[in-house]
Amino acid sequence: MDKIVTFRKKIIHYSIEGNGKPVLLLHGFGEDKYIWKDQVISLQKKHLVITPDLPGTGQSELLEGDNIQISDYAECIKAIIIQEKKIIRNDWA
Repeated sequence: MDKIVTFRKKIIHYSIEGNGKPVLLLHGFGEDKYIWKDQVISLQKKHLVITPDLPGTGQSELLEGDNIQISDYAECIKAIIIQEKKIIRNDWA
């Protein structure tokens, strides 16, 4: 299922598949969430698999600013986790 979260007024896309303990797969720079398509097929049988398009990749909007740092990306991932934790309360540690 494709979903979105608003982070710093930007739309961030991510997908969520399966059920069970959550697994979050992060792609590298220059890629998008589809790099994980084969792994998602396997993992979703026993896990809730979350695959985001990091800001500025895939369908996600680029963050604004001249000095974007890795901590900004971490905060974006945290926003996805918080949103999903509010919706899906099973198996979150």
